[in-house]
Amino acid sequence: MSLKTSPHMHYHGADGVHAGVDQETGLLSLYWGESKMHKTPSGAITECLASLAPFLREGATGASERDLKLLRSYIDLNNTSIETAIKNYLDPDNPAFNRLKYCGFAFVGFDSVNYPADNQQAVASELTEAVRAAFSKWRAHIGLRVAAEQISQFEVHFICMPFHSVDEFRTRFLSELGLTHA
Repeated sequence: MSLKTSPHMHYHGADGVHAGVDQETGLLSLYWGESKMHKTPSGAITECLASLAPFLREGATGASERDLKLLRSYIDLNNTSIETAIKNYLDPDNPAFNRLKYCGFAFVGFDSVNYPADNQQAVASELTEAVRAAFSKWRAHIGLRVAAEQISQFEVHFICMPFHSVDEFRTRFLSELGLTHA
């Protein structure tokens, strides 16, 4: 949260910027993170990829420029040589900038009818099987949205998390952060 410009605005800009190294090419991989939680899987997936796409398509210009400036200013790896190398990769005026690979990381949460009603128990194996069966629909929608957002050439990792109620989770989570009262 130290990269956010206001502690009261927890949901503006990229949800995270992470770095790694592509094992095949040796390129620095910059992962733009986005997360969305909605009542439906299609709503969460659609909005998440719509938010993530500009960071991937536009690179160091456009939507990601402000976040890259914040990252350059506040990066702290406790190792000056690594910090310098990463800053060089992120600096559009540095020759190392051309060796950067943009990637995405998407977390989508949504309500799932597979959870039992309140105060009722579920059999873990049945719940697992129901989620596995629903996964093919989620994956199909992800494929459609990746194509629609024109980001199929980018590496994007997904976590799909079904919840009993995203509204209930959000209320409790924000309360834990001290941003609302449950």
